[in-house]
Amino acid sequence: MNSKLVLIAAGALCIISVFLPWVSFMGITANGLSDGSKIGFFFIALGMLIAVMGFLQKKWSAIVAIVLSACVAGLGAKYFNDVSSPEISAGFGLYAMLAGGIIGIAGGIMGLMAKRTPAII
Repeated sequence: MNSKLVLIAAGALCIISVFLPWVSFMGITANGLSDGSKIGFFFIALGMLIAVMGFLQKKWSAIVAIVLSACVAGLGAKYFNDVSSPEISAGFGLYAMLAGGIIGIAGGIMGLMAKRTPAII
């Protein structure tokens, strides 16, 4: 599979996760943009940057994609840990965020390992 497609999918998944429910409490759900929260815009920006790094197809962009994806996965794990209690359950958006971060890390590693052909002038 192409690292470009993997990074674009990871970025899209990060963006989509913002609009999905992050937490659920007694039938009430909240996502990354609920109640004027600005954190959702941060994850939208990270997702867009991860996708752009996939389009660039350079070694340095693969490293940047790995770092950004690690931020997404790490913050997703932190939020998942914050809401893990008997009363509050994690929503599908947090699972999508974690998956997007992990897929982005894998795509970045694929980009680093890809063989580049030299340009013919």
